[in-house]
Amino acid sequence: MISEIWDIIINSEDAGKAAQNMHTHMGRGLAVMLRAHFQNKELLKISRIPSYEKNAAPEGLAESNLRQESGRLYDILFNHPNMDDYRRDDLLAMLLSSIDRKDAYFVEHIIEADPGSDFTKFEPITREWIFQITEKYI
Repeated sequence: MISEIWDIIINSEDAGKAAQNMHTHMGRGLAVMLRAHFQNKELLKISRIPSYEKNAAPEGLAESNLRQESGRLYDILFNHPNMDDYRRDDLLAMLLSSIDRKDAYFVEHIIEADPGSDFTKFEPITREWIFQITEKYI
């Protein structure tokens, strides 16, 4: 799960090891989450978490996962300027309901956290650096 990869990265000993772990595990899902975490929250297309039904499946057995849904999540968070807030909320609620609870909570954390707050101990890791290394995955 992407939330577990995130834990590996932020629990790295230093910025070099964090960067190495990012490169090792990088894929579109992780790239979307990194960009969302470092994005100025005013630029994200979603400002709050809509209410949604938590997935009842046992951990790891949800009908979908964050890797599979990364394209849809990217569109919800960054694209579709013509999408109204109600449609965006509905899509995010459906996505969060379909993925594992742990990853759903992780998405909530990313949307609500201060930009880059999980990486404050890794000073060389900046928004610009994150956007540069994730560019080919988006």
